[in-house]
Amino acid sequence: MTKLQAIVVAFQEKLAVVQKILEKREQEEREWSRVLSHPESQTFLKNLTEETKADIAAGRTKEWRACREDLLHT
Repeated sequence: MTKLQAIVVAFQEKLAVVQKILEKREQEEREWSRVLSHPESQTFLKNLTEETKADIAAGRTKEWRACREDLLHT
């Protein structure tokens, strides 16, 4: 096998790995789309949004920066 052939084979092997990763990611994206488009998911997300807005309005939340600092210093 020539040096060029070895380079081509190595490139093809790496390309096959990347292709498998992309296929897996596309499959995961399709699954998330299916899950999130389900009516129960939409209801859950709507309720979660309303609860979050209520928590913010009532002052029961912290800025992420403050939470992050708390987590880093514990």
